[in-house]
Amino acid sequence: GLEKTFSAVSPQVFNAVVALLTDQRRTIWLTGGRFSQLIAHYLYRQLRMVRSRCSLVGATFDPRIEELIDVGRGDVVCVFDYRRYQDDTVAFARQAAARGAVVVLFTDPWLSPAAEVARHILISHPDSPSPFDSMVGGFALAETVLAGVVARLGERGRARVEELEAARRDPGWANADRGTAVRSARPRR
Repeated sequence: GLEKTFSAVSPQVFNAVVALLTDQRRTIWLTGGRFSQLIAHYLYRQLRMVRSRCSLVGATFDPRIEELIDVGRGDVVCVFDYRRYQDDTVAFARQAAARGAVVVLFTDPWLSPAAEVARHILISHPDSPSPFDSMVGGFALAETVLAGVVARLGERGRARVEELEAARRDPGWANADRGTAVRSARPRR
C-alpha cells in the first residue's frame, strides 16, 4: 500500500500542497471523518508547531458549521475522507470551496465525492490484510507533506519550535496543568 501511495503522488501536486501550507498569509483548516479525523488531528498538531493560523475543525455537524463561517477566500482546507465517505465531511469541503477556500483532499483511489471541489488531491492506498482499510498510507502522506513544509519553512519553522519548547520548559508553565502556578500567584489570606 505504501509503495502504491508514493508512486502515485504527483511531484507537482505535492509541491503545490506544501507551498499552500507554508504560505503564512493563509489560514489552514483541517478536518476528517470518523476515523480520518485522527490524521487531520495529527497533521494539525504538527503544523501548529511550525506555523500559526491553523485550526482543527470538529468531526461533527455543529462544530463544522461554527468553523465554516470563518473560512474565507484564500484559506486552505485540508479534508481527509476515505471510503465510507462521510456526507458532512463532503458538505464541509463543498461549502468551504464555495466560500473561496482552496480544498486539498486526502483520499483513496476511489475518490471521495469531495474531489469535485478539491484543487489538489493526494491519494493513499488502503491495502490491508484485515477486513478494514489501512490508514497507514494516509498517515505516511501527512508525514511526508509535513516534512516538505518543515523543509520549506526552514529557519522560521525551527525558530517557532524552539520558542514553543522553551515555553514548555518555563517553570511557570510546567505546573500550570495542576493549577500550581495560578495558586502561587494569589495572595494568601
